Amino acid sequence: MERCWVAADEDAVFCIMSGDWRKNHVYYDLPYEIDRAFKDFGATVVDKVVVSRAKGSKIKIMLPQAKRLGYTVRVHEMLSVYRKPR
Repeated sequence: MERCWVAADEDAVFCIMSGDWRKNHVYYDLPYEIDRAFKDFGATVVDKVVVSRAKGSKIKIMLPQAKRLGYTVRVHEMLSVYRKPR
């Protein structure tokens, strides 16, 4: 992301779609990490949009695993919009 930030023109807009991630029972809060990175770059937050995937997700398949491992089923992603200042 940093290479894109450096290469972008002033006033450029970045739209990043992300969501929570789990791997090997470790939780990764990607929307938070992306937000932190863009704030470190000096970006201005333009908007945050929750994008539902409830209709396309296989909740019935995901639910037993979530119950067994003790976490919730997430059926949304976050669209974060940032602007590079002038």
